[in-house]
Amino acid sequence: MFADIFANWEGPVFLLVTISYFELVAFLSLRYNPKKTFTNHEILANLARLMECSEYDIFGEAAKLWTISIDRVEQDFKIYLTKDQLPHYVIDFLRKFGKDVVLKKLPLLNG
Repeated sequence: MFADIFANWEGPVFLLVTISYFELVAFLSLRYNPKKTFTNHEILANLARLMECSEYDIFGEAAKLWTISIDRVEQDFKIYLTKDQLPHYVIDFLRKFGKDVVLKKLPLLNG
């Protein structure tokens, strides 16, 4: 009985090596993957830190591109502080300008 099992050992060993290989590749890709995606909130906070200004100032700069009134900016900033929601014009500003600045200036954060 044991002679039959040991006579056909190549199949189970090949299966075990194949499974181990895929598990190792999955582990290494999670461990050493240098690409990290930032949320809009992380980009906003890091951009404010890099530019040495407040997040409110970034709201104001974003509003200038969309010609949004200062009253609306104040309301949206209060909503951001209380409900953690970013308005559309800030998200657009961060996509256009913020992500590139953050990735270039903070290379340690993205890997």
